[in-house]
Amino acid sequence: MNVKRIIRGIWFCLFVVIAFFGIFQATSKVVKAETFVDQSVLASPNPGIKLNGYFTTGTFAGNTAYVMNSNGVDIVRMTTGKNQTGAIWSNNDTNYLDVTKKQTISMWVYFGNIISTVGIPDGMAFVLQNDSRGAEAISKHGSIVNKGETLGVWGSDTDTGKTPIQDQAIQNSFALEFDTDINSGREPGNGFDTLKYNGKDYFGGQGHIAWALPAKATTYQKVSGGVLSSTYYAMIHNLGSDSATNGNGVDFSFSKSHYNSYRDAWKHVTIEYVPDADGKNAKINYSYDDKTYFGTPNPNGTLVKGTANINLDTFDLKGSKKLRYGFTASTGASSDITDAVIFESMPSLVDAEDNAYVVNKTNNTRIGNRSSDNAEVNQNVNLFDDQDSNLTTSKTAHPGDKLTFNYMMHFLSGETAMSGVNAKIDLPDNVAIAPDADGSIGKIYYRSFPDADGKVTTESASIGSDKISGKEVTCGLDDLGHSGKNWESARVALNVTAKDFPEGSSSTSMNVPASSAHFEGNNFVSDVNTDSFDIVKPANELQITTDMKDPTEVKLGNKFNLTGDISFKNPETVNKNDMYINYKIDDGPIVRSQDTSAGSKFTIYDLETGTGAGQLDVGSHTIEVQVIDNNYPMANGGVDTIASNKLDYHIKVTNQTVTVEPKDSLITVGNNEPLTLTGTYEHADGTSTAGEGGSSVIAYTITTADGTTQSEVSDSQANDGKYSLTLDPYAYKKDPSVSLDDYTGNTGLKVGKNIVSITVVDEEGHKSKPTEVTVNVPDITPSLTTKQDEFSIVQGDPINMTANVNYGNNYQFTPSKLTWYVDANGHKTINSYSGDESVATLSQDFTIDSTANGIDDDANNPYTVSVYFTDPYGRKSEELDYKVDVMEKTAMIESTDYKFKDINASASPRVIGRDGAWKLQVKSVMSKWTLTAKAGQMTTDQLGGDVPLDGSLIYVSPDDDVNDMRQQTFIQNNTDDSKIKTTDIGGSWEPDEGVLLDVNSSTLAGTYSGEVEWDLTNSV
Repeated sequence: MNVKRIIRGIWFCLFVVIAFFGIFQATSKVVKAETFVDQSVLASPNPGIKLNGYFTTGTFAGNTAYVMNSNGVDIVRMTTGKNQTGAIWSNNDTNYLDVTKKQTISMWVYFGNIISTVGIPDGMAFVLQNDSRGAEAISKHGSIVNKGETLGVWGSDTDTGKTPIQDQAIQNSFALEFDTDINSGREPGNGFDTLKYNGKDYFGGQGHIAWALPAKATTYQKVSGGVLSSTYYAMIHNLGSDSATNGNGVDFSFSKSHYNSYRDAWKHVTIEYVPDADGKNAKINYSYDDKTYFGTPNPNGTLVKGTANINLDTFDLKGSKKLRYGFTASTGASSDITDAVIFESMPSLVDAEDNAYVVNKTNNTRIGNRSSDNAEVNQNVNLFDDQDSNLTTSKTAHPGDKLTFNYMMHFLSGETAMSGVNAKIDLPDNVAIAPDADGSIGKIYYRSFPDADGKVTTESASIGSDKISGKEVTCGLDDLGHSGKNWESARVALNVTAKDFPEGSSSTSMNVPASSAHFEGNNFVSDVNTDSFDIVKPANELQITTDMKDPTEVKLGNKFNLTGDISFKNPETVNKNDMYINYKIDDGPIVRSQDTSAGSKFTIYDLETGTGAGQLDVGSHTIEVQVIDNNYPMANGGVDTIASNKLDYHIKVTNQTVTVEPKDSLITVGNNEPLTLTGTYEHADGTSTAGEGGSSVIAYTITTADGTTQSEVSDSQANDGKYSLTLDPYAYKKDPSVSLDDYTGNTGLKVGKNIVSITVVDEEGHKSKPTEVTVNVPDITPSLTTKQDEFSIVQGDPINMTANVNYGNNYQFTPSKLTWYVDANGHKTINSYSGDESVATLSQDFTIDSTANGIDDDANNPYTVSVYFTDPYGRKSEELDYKVDVMEKTAMIESTDYKFKDINASASPRVIGRDGAWKLQVKSVMSKWTLTAKAGQMTTDQLGGDVPLDGSLIYVSPDDDVNDMRQQTFIQNNTDDSKIKTTDIGGSWEPDEGVLLDVNSSTLAGTYSGEVEWDLTNSV
C-alpha cells in the first residue's frame, strides 16, 4: 500500500524533499486499471472450473470482487483499481472445506501488471474462516471496510481506540497472505512488515508469502514509532522453514517480453489441508508457483512452500465440519491494481486424485518410482491399476520395447460427480504411438465403486487414431462419481513403442521426457506427468530354462512349485538378490515374487489348485514366467533393467484320484510283534497306476483310543498298485534299560482301538482319500504266578526265583521284548531277558543278589521281593511278591537228660551202657564244628549227704579209644561247611561206643546223678 505523509515545519525542508522523492518513486508504480497487459493476461487464462454459484462474492458494502468469463474460464477479479477491497467465498452449502478429510484446493493467481520488482500494492490472502458473518466477513473498523495492508482480512491500526485490532479482522480464521508490497513505514497503516519474521530475519525489499491467525491478539505487536512517529502495530509473520523457499523476497511483478507469454503472469497456488488423526489439529501445506501453465512442474522448482500447524479450536466450529474458504484482496489509495483468481478445484464438490506412469509390456516392469515427497498437485504416486501395482520398477527401456503410458483419475468423494472431463495428453520425444490391429491407439478403462455385495463392474472404450494430432492425444471421459454408471476411476492407456537409435548413432542413451496429461472438467482441473526415463541399449541378456515335465500334472487341491534356471547370454555370476520373478497365470494379473537363494536355480513356491479365487481349477493352464534384473550395472556407471525370455509352464490340474482297498479293515492283534497291513490301490476310473512308473508315497496316521492323532508316517514304494505297511507297538523299539515312564516314543499302536488312516499318492500326484483300518489291541493284564513264593536263604547266598507268564487265549509274546521291574527290599532294577521266539507261556528265571539288595540280616526277616513286567503295548502284568528269610552261618547242639542202665551191687568193676537212645545232635548251617565234653562227679543223696559214685563217665570212640571224661574229651567234628545239616551223634553210637559209665566194685547201691558239659566250637 502507498501512503502519502506530509512532514510539517520549515526546518524539516530536507526531509520534505526526501518524503516527496519517496512519493514520486511510489507513484511511479501506479498503473491504470485494464492496461493492455491486464487485458491480455485476462484474455489468456489458464484452465479453471466453472463457479456456477458454488462461490459467492462478499456481501459487505463496497465489495469489488466479481466473476467474469474469459474464453470459457471463470475468473474472479478481486480488485480493479485503487482504494478497493474485495472478497470471494465458497457458498458453504455444497462448496466448503471439510475439516475431517485430507483435501486439496488449487488455483491460479494474478497480481497485476508492473515492471518494478519493489512491490505491487497490496496483495491478496487465501482465507479459511468460520466468521459468524459468513460471506459478509471482511476486515472492518466500525462500518468502514479496511483496505491497504490489511488485505481485507487483518485488523487495522488506523483506528484501534474503539475496536481492538484483532477484533477488526475476519474472525475464527486462518490467512495465507500474498503480500505484494512491504509495509515498513513504521506508522499506523504502514508498519505491518517491520518485525523479524519467524523471529529471525527482516523482510527484504520485495513482497512475501506468510501466514497467521487474523483474529488472535498474539498476531499483532504494538510498536513505538520513536520521537517523531506515533505508535503503530506490526504483524508477526510465519514463513516456511527453508530459507530458499520460505516466502521472503517474492517478486510478484510481471511485464511482457518476447521471453514469456501472458499465461506466464498466472502463478499456480496449491493448498493442501491434512487433518491429524486426533481430530484436534491440522496441517496446511502451501506452495506457490509450483507448476507451469503447461501443467508440468516448475523446472526451477517450487518458488515458495511452507506448512502451517493449526489447532482447530481456532475456528470455533462448535461441532460443524465445514469451513468457508476464499480470497480477500485490497489496494491502497494510489494503487490502481488488478488482482484475479482462477479456481481449479472445489474439494467438497469433487475430491479426486490422479497419477501417471509407464508400464514396459516387454519386460513387465513399471518405469519410475516417484516418492510422495515429489508428488504433484492431486497426485497419488501409489495409484495404479491392480495389474500394475506389483510390477518391478525400472529406470530404463530398450529400443523397440512395447510401452503403455497410463493416466489415471480416481474419484474420492464429493457433493457432485466429476463431469465433462476431457483429457489432453502430450506424448514425449523418442517414443511413437503403436496402433493395434483395429486401429486404436489405446483404451480408456473404467472401474466402478463396489456394490452392496462388493461386486465391481469394469468397462473399456477404444481410443481411435483420430484422437491424435501430432504428439497430442485428446479424449473425453465418462462422468466419475456416484451418478450414471457409478465409475470410481478411469485410466487412459496409450500403446507406445520405444524408438530405436538413429542409424549410425554412437549414442548409448536417449531421454524420454515426462508426458503431461491435463484433465479438465466442469468442476475439477488437474495436471499430472509421467516420470522421464532413458532408452538404452541392453547391457546383457537374461535367459531362463526349466527341466519340469511338460505338461506337469497336479492333483486338484494340491500345491506345487515352479522351478527353473537363470543364465546370462554373456556369462557371469547370477545374483538373484537383484532379480524379481514375474509370473502370470493364464490371462490373470502379473504377480511378482523373489527367490534370494544362492545360485542360478529359482523356485516359485506354493502355487495353489482349487476352486477359490487365485487357484488353478481342473483343466490346462499356462503360467508365463519372466525374470527381471532391475539393477544391472552398465558400463557408464548407471543401471539397466534387463528381462529374460518369457517361459511358459503348462500345468494340467486333474481331479483323478486313487482308491485304496485294504486286505483287512478290522484286525485284533494276537501278539506283541509289529503288525503288517497290506492292500491294493488303483485309479478311481479302474486303471492301474503301474503305467505311470516311478513310485508312490504310502502314508498313514494312527488315531489312538484317547483321540490323539499321531504324526504322519510315509514310505516310498513301487507304484505297482500294492502296499505294505509295518506298524510297531509304540514301545516296541524301547531300550530295555529305559522304563516305560521314561520312554519318549509316542508313534505306534497302543492298547484299545487304533484307527489307521492310509493315503496313497502315485507317481503323477493322484491322491487317494484316507482309507481307515481299525486295529484293536486287547486290554490284557498278563498273569504272573510262581510255585514258590517263600525262600529261606543262608546269609550272602543268591535267591533263585521263577515267575510264570501267561496272557491267556494262546496270546503270543516274545520274552526279550518284556521289560521286568524288580523291587528287592526297596532296591529297584529294570531288566530284560533273552528269548526271541514267540511263546504263549513262559517260566522266567531270575536271580536276586541278596547281599547287593540288603537281604542279609535275619533280624529283619521276612524280606519282600516284588516283580512285574511291561510289554511293547505298554500293558503292565500282575505284580508278584516273594518272601525271603535269611539264616546266619552257625552250628548248635541239641541234648536232653540221659540215663544209664540200672545194675545190682557187685564186687566186680564193670562198664554200664546207656539206657535207651540218647538224643545228642549238632545242627549246622554251612559251618565247621568240633564237639568236646567233660563230665562232673556223679553223686547220690540216698546215703545221707552227697555220696560220690565210685566210678566215672568214659567216652569210647569208634576207634575203641577209651577217654576219661573227667578230662575235656573230643567227641566228634565236622569239616564240611557247604551244607545245612543235622548230625545225629548219639544215634550213631554202637552200644559199646560213645558215653558209658565205668564203675568200681565198691560202688554202693543208690540212684546217682551228675552233669556233662558239652562244648561245641564253630571250627574244626
